[in-house]
Amino acid sequence: MKNTENTKNTIAIDLSPLQGPHRMRGIGQTLLNVLINFDDEFRLNTKLVLFVDPNNDQEVECIEILKLRGFSYEVRHLKLKRRFSLRLPGKLKYINSILQQLCDILDFLTGSNRTGSLRGIDFFIQIDQSTSLPRSFSTVKKVLMIHDLIPYVLEWDYLWNYSTAKQRGYSWKGALICAARRATYRFKIMCNAIRADIILSNSEATKKDFINYLNINESKIKVTTLGSDVVVESKVNSKYIDCAKYIKSSWGYLPKTIRINSDDKFLLYVGGVDPRKKIQELVAAFNMLQARGEDVKLVLLGDSMMGVDNIANIEVKQALSKSSYLDNVIFLGFAEEAVKEWLFKNALAFIFTSRYEGFGLPVIEAMRYGTPIIAYKNEATFEVASDLIIYAKNSVEIVKEVNKLLEYGYKRVDRDKLIKHSKAFDWTETSKKISALLK
Repeated sequence: MKNTENTKNTIAIDLSPLQGPHRMRGIGQTLLNVLINFDDEFRLNTKLVLFVDPNNDQEVECIEILKLRGFSYEVRHLKLKRRFSLRLPGKLKYINSILQQLCDILDFLTGSNRTGSLRGIDFFIQIDQSTSLPRSFSTVKKVLMIHDLIPYVLEWDYLWNYSTAKQRGYSWKGALICAARRATYRFKIMCNAIRADIILSNSEATKKDFINYLNINESKIKVTTLGSDVVVESKVNSKYIDCAKYIKSSWGYLPKTIRINSDDKFLLYVGGVDPRKKIQELVAAFNMLQARGEDVKLVLLGDSMMGVDNIANIEVKQALSKSSYLDNVIFLGFAEEAVKEWLFKNALAFIFTSRYEGFGLPVIEAMRYGTPIIAYKNEATFEVASDLIIYAKNSVEIVKEVNKLLEYGYKRVDRDKLIKHSKAFDWTETSKKISALLK
């Protein structure tokens, strides 16, 4: 049903995922860039209905970062999520958890009623595939953004099946629980994908996974690749940059201003530390370079990179703790854009040891600055970078490729070609494709 106010197309978006960690990650950045790059005509002819969680104090902040200039919009509150808190003795207290799981599964099967009535809304967009689409029997079209199937595809590192859990020492009961979690994840994502009228995939690789692993109808999945931010020539062209390095003290890890010079040779990593990223293999390569006498530092950026003890991934924490060259590892945490830009422009190489990606946005981000890239080859990374970057299979090969860069410098990499290729990934085109689907 069309909105009677100036016959505007009315689009509802569930913003509750942005009231948590997703705000600073791929999901949040995707929504932000898509909204920013909608053209003036779309803004003029569209009304937004923004659903937020009233129990989260980031409501105002998550709306402000979207920069909704030109849109008319209203904010609605999601209903409270049903919680079970029965007073039960002993082991019976786990019944609460079981009931909660069953309730959540039912939401995905029939649709969540947290939005209330969707009368007057033409499209409802769910930006997080792991959050249930709403229950609706009206003409509202449900749009689901899909990003990847990492926990399911990389079973050994994430959601174990029964046999893997048994191999890792779990009892038959524990192994059954692991298998149930894996099956529940698949069921929820599949229900969302089946109930959606339109599915927006960030890559051909993600589309292929949803077809192969979940048997989703190919015709409803539309690939809208992500974009690369336009590089505006800034004032960050100096020979050095001052930034805050996290250093351990008796008070924990505290930021201390340090200066990095463009003459310093350093490897750069930007991102998280979850298992598929294999940061421990990057650390192993760095150790080998140091042991051979190469004066190369390792710079780590990301919201988890605030000192060894602040890293949740046990394997990565142990790899860093045991390194004899930890003093040459620079933890910068979540750095401002100017610092990140300078580091990309001056890094010896951007190292990306991810075994699986939904799209490979960090690779595009490095390419737009012409940064030499050494990456593990996976389907999504190859989809966005083709043969323009350097591929490695393990730590030893990373060392081999870094040595070539040290010997031949940037002559081995066509930086202009990298920059030109990155321009093919344009947020304006992404927004244009999505706006065409929402008419």
